[in-house]
Amino acid sequence: MAKKRALEIRYKGKKLQVGAIADTIAQLPKNIRGAATEVIAKEFVKRFKKYPRYKYVSRGAAYPEVGGFFSEKQRRFVMAGIKSGRIQPGKPHRTKRLQEGWHIEGKNTPLQVVNSEPAAVFAFHPIYQARQLAMVGWKDIDTMTEENEKPVFEKLITWMNKELILEFDRILLKKKKG
Repeated sequence: MAKKRALEIRYKGKKLQVGAIADTIAQLPKNIRGAATEVIAKEFVKRFKKYPRYKYVSRGAAYPEVGGFFSEKQRRFVMAGIKSGRIQPGKPHRTKRLQEGWHIEGKNTPLQVVNSEPAAVFAFHPIYQARQLAMVGWKDIDTMTEENEKPVFEKLITWMNKELILEFDRILLKKKKG
C-alpha cells in the first residue's frame, strides 16, 4: 500500500505527491500538521493561479506538420468562427476559468490542491499539454511544482518558526500554571 502524503496536487484525476514538503510535515507535532499543510496548500494555490503573460502563437506555428488543423472540419469551424467574429486571432480572450479552478480539498491532512476544470488536463498535464499552450508559456504541473517547491518550503519554514514559538509558549504557560 502506498504511503499517504500530507499534501497531494491533483488536476483532472492525476495526482502528484509533494515528497520533501510532505516528509517535513510528517515530522511536525500532530497538533500542528494540519495547519502547516493548509499553509503550503494555500501558497501552492496562490502560485498556480498566476497566468503566463499573453503571447500569440498561431496554430500553424504550433502544428506545422498538419498546417495548424487536424482535419478539414476543424479548419472550416475555425474559419467560420473568424468570419462571424466569435474567434478573434491575436487578441486575448482569457476566461480565467483555469485560474478559478484551483482550490483545496480536504480538511487537515491529507489535503489536495486540485484544478477540476476540464481543460486543466490540456493546460497542465506533462504529456497531454497542448503544444500551442506550451509555446505560449503555460508550464506543466511537474515544472510548476518543481519551480515553486523551494519558495513554498521557505514559506513553510517561516510559518513553522512563528507557530512553533507560539506553541512552545503555550506549553510553557500550561506548565507554569499547572
